[in-house]
Amino acid sequence: MMKKILTVAAALFFAVLLYGAVDIPVLDRIPGHRVTFSYSMETLRGGEKSDVTSGMAVVEDNSFKVSGFGIKVYSDGKTLWMVDEQVEEVVIQDVDPEDFQSNPVLIITDYKSLGDRLKVNSATDRSLDVTLTVDDDCTMRFIVKDIRMTEKAGTEDMLFDVSALPSSYVITDLR
Repeated sequence: MMKKILTVAAALFFAVLLYGAVDIPVLDRIPGHRVTFSYSMETLRGGEKSDVTSGMAVVEDNSFKVSGFGIKVYSDGKTLWMVDEQVEEVVIQDVDPEDFQSNPVLIITDYKSLGDRLKVNSATDRSLDVTLTVDDDCTMRFIVKDIRMTEKAGTEDMLFDVSALPSSYVITDLR
């Protein structure tokens, strides 16, 4: 389940942070801002929906926080905290500087490697609808809405303090 969340987070940020790969003015304005948005995502495998989720995201520089699948993911660009409040579990791991799944910011610098696997369905100043072909049998569609860009606010809210959790939480530190 946690690997699935990382995959979703990476693909989601691909859709939102992929400035420069296509001519979409909203994406050209993202660098240098704090960006917040809501999203929905569906995965199609063999032509059938296998996963559908929605959530919220905040991105600033290399840091982000994302909610979806009932899990909250926080990252300062170096460490990743995946928090499942329902089962009271936190998984902590290092962000791999070469892995799209744990470091979606890489997508900004390596988007050209995806070539024609990205299809822009529509784009406005505040929304984006893209489809990413993962492989021959799997596509992911992201609909990003309510894109808001503000001045940078600092990334302290993208850190997660496990010491503030109740003792009932299971904390797995994989660093």
